[in-house]
Amino acid sequence: MEYTAPAAVLLLGVKLGKNDEPTEEMKIRVETAAKVFTRFEANGIPCRIIACGGITSGCRISEAEVMERLLVMSGVPREKIIKDEKSRNTMENMRFAAEIADIKKGQRICIVTSDYHSLRAVMTAKHAGFNAYSVKARLKHNIVWFKARLKEPVYTIDLVFGWQDGVKIRPHIMERLIRRLS
Repeated sequence: MEYTAPAAVLLLGVKLGKNDEPTEEMKIRVETAAKVFTRFEANGIPCRIIACGGITSGCRISEAEVMERLLVMSGVPREKIIKDEKSRNTMENMRFAAEIADIKKGQRICIVTSDYHSLRAVMTAKHAGFNAYSVKARLKHNIVWFKARLKEPVYTIDLVFGWQDGVKIRPHIMERLIRRLS
């Protein structure tokens, strides 16, 4: 089987901490993406990273901006980084990344995200028409990880029923549950 290089590596954002500082989870995602980039480049595979994440409530800068800074500090050249500063959720990550990086349906993409989120991220990418696989950022399995992991089935149901992408109207009870979990 022939290996096909991805059109891009999508580094999915996560909400910033106090004073717009990266959380430990974001740092681990960025560290994982930098390792993926280094591995591709070392093997002669051109790589670009799309840092995905807009400005979330209570923050002054985008997740993508913070991730770009961390990637550069990790040795990724700034010209190899594309920022998606509009997206607010996983479905928007896929749409806006495809738009700004000219990724076509059916193309292969590599998604770097937290281990608990990787299954849904790949499902979302496939739903958006991409040939996706993930590289999992391995987090400490503590109470924060456990709470995040508990939310995933709800968001996955939202995706499977087509409510996440706005094609179908999300039932009121699901809308309330999603708001409560966010």
